[in-house]
Amino acid sequence: MQGKFSAFLEGKGQVFGVKFKPGAIYPYLKLPISSLTDGVFSLMEIFGADGKSLEEKILSLDDELKKIELAENFLRERMPERA
Repeated sequence: MQGKFSAFLEGKGQVFGVKFKPGAIYPYLKLPISSLTDGVFSLMEIFGADGKSLEEKILSLDDELKKIELAENFLRERMPERA
């Protein structure tokens, strides 16, 4: 995002997000990073059904460290080979 933003989350229960360093999402998307500016993307948009499954698993957990571990493992397992 270019600047501050907010989202009203009433009735949502919980939120979990992953913040990537600049350019770190490129290996997964293979899109110009400039095309992501000011965008919000769901896991399903990026990873398909696997992303939806991860979302459901993370949101079913109460332990924050387990959520982080699950997300990290998911991304590691899908890390593309270096060219």
